[in-house]
Amino acid sequence: MDGLGGKGLNVARVLTVLGEPALLLGFAGGRRGDWMKQELQREGIKFEFVEVSPETRLCTTIIDQERGTITELVEESAQVPDSCYDELFTRIQTLLPTAKALLLSGTITREGPTDFYARCVAGARKAGTTCIVDAQGALLTRAIEQGPDAVKPNKHELERTFGRELRDMEDTWAAMNDLIARGARNVVITNGPDQVLACSPEQRWIITPPQVKTVSPIGSGDSFAAALGAWLARGESIGEACRAGTAAGAANALTLTPGNLDHARFETLLANVKIQKV
Repeated sequence: MDGLGGKGLNVARVLTVLGEPALLLGFAGGRRGDWMKQELQREGIKFEFVEVSPETRLCTTIIDQERGTITELVEESAQVPDSCYDELFTRIQTLLPTAKALLLSGTITREGPTDFYARCVAGARKAGTTCIVDAQGALLTRAIEQGPDAVKPNKHELERTFGRELRDMEDTWAAMNDLIARGARNVVITNGPDQVLACSPEQRWIITPPQVKTVSPIGSGDSFAAALGAWLARGESIGEACRAGTAAGAANALTLTPGNLDHARFETLLANVKIQKV
């Protein structure tokens, strides 16, 4: 079936389900970009896109429910001029003073400026807006220098960022402490259906998700990021924000299409997430 996807879109979709007003920002190009805007309007998701010349990329996901396998065919994004990033940054800066939170999610286009997220975090800090970064590699390491409220890579992304395998929990804690030392205020590491690890400079948490029968894991990390950002923007602790994120990720895993989680299921799962301070 045809449908919209992508990390930023998934986040906006989940925020809408959770009752939070969301605005999706990014690039749109060509006929695919026009179709994307039409579908977003149909879904009731608000957006502001910078128009670019390259066609919006097409990715294909093949889910074999009988075998429990997922195959993703990901088209490489086309390069866009740095001036387009400047225009996008200007739009973000204009919105920050009235925004409750800024969620920076996913990769950027090929050869894009790796300091883009860092500039956005700096703008959010100046505006007093909660900022969460869900990224990896240089985008992440440059962004944390500006002190985001939380960063949320998954374990594999954290390994790619540091260029080494994290063999056990202690390895993971050490890598998380490195991110804290570089400027992140809170670090959250997801690992599929396994326990979530979170830390601040003063405290560590282990969050255990409820057991669910997964239909598709695609979008669960984005769902986690959406709820994490929403709860932090409400003034909740990082532990409680991770509880909400874990429930959102589990609720998403029960759906075939990313971000279309059921709010009632989310509430039920939320009550069954376990948090332990360590």
